[in-house]
Amino acid sequence: MTTRGARTVRGIVAALVATLLALVSHSIADGSAPSRLGVLLALAFAVPVCIALAGRRLSRVRLSVSVLISQFAFHAAMMLGNPATTPASPAAPERAGHHQNAGVPALDLANSVTHADHNTLMWGAHLLAAIATIFALRMGERAFWSILRRQRFETVQALFAFTLEAVPTGERAPATAAVTVRPRLVTLSTMRHRGPPVAAA
Repeated sequence: MTTRGARTVRGIVAALVATLLALVSHSIADGSAPSRLGVLLALAFAVPVCIALAGRRLSRVRLSVSVLISQFAFHAAMMLGNPATTPASPAAPERAGHHQNAGVPALDLANSVTHADHNTLMWGAHLLAAIATIFALRMGERAFWSILRRQRFETVQALFAFTLEAVPTGERAPATAAVTVRPRLVTLSTMRHRGPPVAAA
């Protein structure tokens, strides 16, 4: 894969697969479907990055970096496209006395712990999705090129065999029909030109 078009295809495929698996992992961890705006933003960022990192050969380092960046871009796009996922600190009512505000710090602490656990689960899901994406892309590209090389070999072999059959190897002698002669005709042909017996002197 040395041409610019082939590297572009590799980058687009990597971005699409990474975004798809990121979407699945994010939906499983978050429990809700991501917005279309977030998916479009993630693709708009991931496609150029993956194309820029796609080299002439399949590199594990470049592939891993592009997939991780795509995962991070998807997560950031989901946070921007869905503001409800960001933690909202409850507004404490400003009232006279300290008894109404006594439960606010405990509530903030509980929300912080819940959001931290949610982020841990989310990033763990994204990490698993990144590993699955890297493995799928590497195995998929190797299988694709292996099938393509085998198909090319079989096509060339078939064309070579067809060419050998079409071109004559040498001049052939004209075929002569075999003539079969019956035994009676052979006897008659030998006795036909014989004259009468010579009289004894």
